Parts: sequence; C-alpha cells; structure tokens
Amino acid sequence: MASVYLTGIAVRQAGLDLADIARQEAAFVTAEAASKGVAVLSAQMAKDIAREDRAILSDAAIRSLTVADAACAMAQQQLAFSEEARALINVYTTAETVRDFYEILYEYRIKHPELTAADLHAVLGRVAGSVHPLRLFRKLPTNNLYHIAKFFGFIGGGYPLRSMSLGGLSLLEHALFKLEDEAQGGALLCGVGDMIKADNFEAFRKMGLIESDPHRPQTDKVNVTHGAVALMLENAALLQRSGHVALAQIVSVHSRFDGKIHSQQADWEALLSGLPAAVIGEKPVVVMYDNGAPNLRQVENAAVFKALPNVDIRRYKPYTGYAGSTSGLVDLACALADKSVEVGRTLLVNGMGIGIGCACAVVKKLQHLPIDRPVLGEAS
Repeated sequence: MASVYLTGIAVRQAGLDLADIARQEAAFVTAEAASKGVAVLSAQMAKDIAREDRAILSDAAIRSLTVADAACAMAQQQLAFSEEARALINVYTTAETVRDFYEILYEYRIKHPELTAADLHAVLGRVAGSVHPLRLFRKLPTNNLYHIAKFFGFIGGGYPLRSMSLGGLSLLEHALFKLEDEAQGGALLCGVGDMIKADNFEAFRKMGLIESDPHRPQTDKVNVTHGAVALMLENAALLQRSGHVALAQIVSVHSRFDGKIHSQQADWEALLSGLPAAVIGEKPVVVMYDNGAPNLRQVENAAVFKALPNVDIRRYKPYTGYAGSTSGLVDLACALADKSVEVGRTLLVNGMGIGIGCACAVVKKLQHLPIDRPVLGEAS
C-alpha cells in the first residue's frame, strides 16, 4: 500500500490564530471572539468563478474555497500540479443540513408588513413558493464539493460525507483508504462547521453545555465557534512526481462505530487498545477530542490514561473553540503548528461524533507547520 502525506493545510476559524498556538500564547476563545461575520470571496477568486456559479455560492462554500485555496497554495509553493495530476485528485467535504426556513419567513414578513401573524400562518404555502430556485442549489449537500472540484479542476472523484463532529476524521479515513490503493493519487479534504447557528447553539444551550457570557470562557463548558479547514493529501507516487514538501505522514485512521449518543469509556478503550503495538510503544502525543463537555472529558481521560499510560496530552479546543465538523482536522493543524510537539513525534488525534462513534488518526509529524499565510489566522 502507498504511503500518504500531508502537503498543505489551512484553517480559518473564528477566535483562532495558529501563530499563537505555535508560540504557546493562545488564550481561551470567547463567544465574543467567535462571533460570525459574512463570508467574502477574494476579488481574485471571484473573478475566476463564472457568474452562474457565483449565484449559487453559499456561505459554507465561500469559506471552503478560501481554505482550499490556501491549502493548495501551501502544497504548490515550489511547483503547481499538472493537469494530469489534477485529474487524479479526489475531493472530500463535510455536509450539513441547511435549516433556513426562519430566515425565509423573516424575509417574507419584511416584504409584506401588512400581514398579521394569523395571515402569515394562512399563507405558509405561499411563503415556501416564494423561495428562489437558486437558494435550493445553495442548500444541496454537494454545494461545497461542486465549487471546489470545478474551481481547482480536481476531478478524481467527489465524496460529500456527514459524520457530525467526527466529520473531519471521517474525511481522513475515507481518503486514506482510497489513496493507499491507488497507483498515483491525491485528495483535497475540506470541513466546514458552525456551532453558533441557531439550531446547533440552542441544542447545546438547552443541555447546559454552552458558556452564556460572551466575555468569559470556561474550561467546563463548550466554547462554540464556526470555521473551515482544508488539507491537501498526496500518496507517495504523486508526491514523488510533484516534488512537494511533506508536512506529515498520515499513517492510519482507526474508527469504532457505536449506536450510542456518546462514546463510553469502553468504546474508547476498545479503540485505543486496538492500535498497533509499534504506535503505542512510540509514546505518542495524544490530541484529545475534549470539546469542553465535562462528562465527555471524564470518559475520554479515563480511557486514554488506562490504555496509554505513558503518553503526552494536548487539548486545543479551549483555544480553538468547537465548530463541530472541523474539530479533528483543526486539532491536527494545531499539533503541527505547536512547537512544543517535536518533529518526528507520532500524534494520535482523537475524534467523536454523536451516534457515530469514536476515531483516532495516527500521524507522524515531519515538520512544524509554517505560519506565513493570513488565512491561517482568525476568520472574519
């Protein structure tokens, strides 16, 4: 099987600056820092996208294109992919349900101020009929994938996946499985998450998991945010041909499905005890999933310290915030940027998704992540 390498990575997540992670100077992210602005496409990218495609760009697609462009630029610093190579590159994206009926209802109400609440209820069918068809295209789970594949010419294959907050590691697992068996190939992975949108935020608020003070982060609460992350992967054959620089080797991804809402200690223990002895013997750095929820932290801690008693631990979500689908890949970016994690160390990046299970990515750090592009910093 071919080895798989990471050659580019970019993060754009509100409240996060990877330069601070690299210097160990990051502060806990607050709700105020994670507030959401409008996603704006760069003038250069907008110029290169056809008018009909710009009309169906969603907020998530704009953020996806922005980080994908930065990850590709990092990979191609020395030499651009050939057209032949682009045809071999697959695209993997996370997909979330877009629930915007309240926005549609609000817009309709603004246009028809003469309607009372009773009148509005009576014409709900007309409200739904007022939705522009282009809005429906923006809501498709393939929207991000379509724009990325078309813009970059990556036509090896397209895979929109939905695995909740395990989404990032699921992308990695699927891409690795395919790339290891291909004679030559690459993959662009892109995760977008938004835990401050109304439905996600309200669910966590009702469970008492979210810090309500916008200026005061806490270690026993989930500090929610939004953002996007992209990774460029190349297998050994494509890397040799492209001449790109490898930042890390993706050794393996292990996952364990369970039908429970949250993975229990036994699930984590079964996952970690199944790791190869060679990995465990290297005293890896474990990057914890720990999204801030106390009960999840307790379960993960107990399993890790039982299965892997001689490991170093890193927890990045207090500083990055929790955006859902981006979490595993953002954690990986932080570990690569973190100067306290030495080059050559083996990383175990943990992840978990509601009703999906838990997973762990085994990654060999080959270089410290260079922090030289503005897109690696805070989202606007």
